[in-house]
Amino acid sequence: MLACLKLLTVFVFLRFGGDLSALGTNWDAGIYLNIARFGYSSGDPTGYVFAPIFPWLTHLLALDYFGALLIANVFTVAAAFLVYRLSNIYGALLFSAFPTLLVFGTAAYADSMMLFFLILAYFFYARSRYVGMWISVTLAFLTKYAALLAIPLFILLVAYKERSRQGGRLGAITQFAVPELCGVAIPSLALIGVMFWLQQAVGDPLAFIHLQAEWWASSLVDPYNQALWILHGPFTNQPGPGQPWEWLFRNYCFQVPIIILWMVALRRGKWDLAVLGLPFALLTLTTIGTPAISAPRIILPAVWGLPIAYEKDLGLNFGPVVLVFSVVGLLWLLEFAGGHVFVA
Repeated sequence: MLACLKLLTVFVFLRFGGDLSALGTNWDAGIYLNIARFGYSSGDPTGYVFAPIFPWLTHLLALDYFGALLIANVFTVAAAFLVYRLSNIYGALLFSAFPTLLVFGTAAYADSMMLFFLILAYFFYARSRYVGMWISVTLAFLTKYAALLAIPLFILLVAYKERSRQGGRLGAITQFAVPELCGVAIPSLALIGVMFWLQQAVGDPLAFIHLQAEWWASSLVDPYNQALWILHGPFTNQPGPGQPWEWLFRNYCFQVPIIILWMVALRRGKWDLAVLGLPFALLTLTTIGTPAISAPRIILPAVWGLPIAYEKDLGLNFGPVVLVFSVVGLLWLLEFAGGHVFVA
């Protein structure tokens, strides 16, 4: 059913005149494709901001942009299947239809692959299979560097879970959690490897952070100053699609409901899922530059856990929500293919 929904999305997109090649070449998809074609030393240093697994896999498939589209869509379906395993079919459909996942899980972006590995990490965590969990977190990080935030979050979850399992004794973390946390060496070594590679390539071990600040004017601020930047900043204030207040309103339409849902989930005792989701949602309120105008996409790591946390509330009554999500997502997808920066 989930695969059929994805095929239906592509069919409707093409039926309404969508350009399939644009989904594999517009915006960040073009940068991924450039890396897949020519490697990181292609003369475009922007590429070093992007993690390697997605473009390398695209290169291995040797199908150019079509290969990148295939990868993104397969991992979208795989991520939705994991959500189904952890919740139910209604949760999986709601997740699949989420507007920005429908867009960036259909276009040649790495977001769906990162989401798959993050959900897989939680799948292993829930079953106390920590080696698989750490390998999955590592693969998420090597797919998108934004998943680096998940490493300390999973450390917190494992330490608390093992301490609770031993009755909350003070010595439990030292005696039981530390052996379970040894697997954190896996993502740690991956981070060290990436830093060493970047040092050799561009002379900066933290280039994936510093280059964003240099080229995309990104930095951390408080939510108030982020709102001021969106309303008066050089990007949203230039001639083009969307007034500054529309950018801000669009962001809040995603951020506010998701944050509220996670706060309610915390009160319901879904603290493990909230620990993994809420920080990603809050982070989207604290950036300026290009990440600020990409908040509806960047917030995706905060979305996958919601259908799991609210599993018992989901049923046929959410059919209209899935329909609305799908229509909005398809409209955005057509706009994305047309080069509309408002949905990039």
